[in-house]
Amino acid sequence: MGIDRVLTSGGKKTALEGKDMLNELVHYADNSIEILAGGGIHADNAAKIITATGVTQIHSSCRDWKADPTTVGKTVAYNYADGAHTGMYDAVSLEKVQALKQAVARI
Repeated sequence: MGIDRVLTSGGKKTALEGKDMLNELVHYADNSIEILAGGGIHADNAAKIITATGVTQIHSSCRDWKADPTTVGKTVAYNYADGAHTGMYDAVSLEKVQALKQAVARI
């Protein structure tokens, strides 16, 4: 079908929860398709996911939330985040990227 890579959490909400299926997929694919683990991956769990699954690639948003008071006015709201993130926007965090990079480098 021409597919080189599959981004998956192993069928679960997070890659850590789907680690068993990710491991099966890595072995089943046998280097014919790259299995790219994603879903809730961060510096604190990346090494565990890589070690438990055998994936050679991970995807992480390294998301951080930043306040933006201009998204909510007296009569209108322009923000897209609800709940705890109302009035905020998401952005990539340099600190989270660096921490993830360091965690993976220690493997």
